[in-house]
Amino acid sequence: MLKSIKYVIVRVSDVSKMVSFWRDNIGLEPSYATGVWSEIPMENIVIALLHDENASPRRTGIVFEVDDIHEIVKKLKARGVKGK
Repeated sequence: MLKSIKYVIVRVSDVSKMVSFWRDNIGLEPSYATGVWSEIPMENIVIALLHDENASPRRTGIVFEVDDIHEIVKKLKARGVKGK
């Protein structure tokens, strides 16, 4: 069973600039920050900034926290979901 959204991954061309945006403009402090990957925690979710030279607003991922990954994969496959 899906429990919650854990991360929202946002691909950005300049991680440091986006960390500054979230910290200085939104008021959220990063818990981890590098030029490649940074995490901005919120109450029940983490906004993760991932460096990507070809960043596009349409290339965002969501990571779910689950009780049993094997059971979830089995159910998704049964529904016809294909992975890479």
